[in-house]
Amino acid sequence: HGPTMMGDLRAFYATKLAETHAAVKRLQALESELGGALHYLDGCRTCAPTTQKHTCRVCPDASHSGQIAPPLVAAVAAPPPQD
Repeated sequence: HGPTMMGDLRAFYATKLAETHAAVKRLQALESELGGALHYLDGCRTCAPTTQKHTCRVCPDASHSGQIAPPLVAAVAAPPPQD
């Protein structure tokens, strides 16, 4: 009884550890995406109030020179889908 129960408990913990590793990887990827978006958005202080948001995907501002908008910024600035 004891060894079997301990084997089952070990298998349970091994599964939970693998799930935890996967969750940590997902959160690290999200952390990286959010950090990239914030870094990019730090340069977004020079636009005129009338600037259309679709221009944010390819911002001509010098602070974004040579940068492509990160996916989290580009998604918000994307034009609405056509019906």
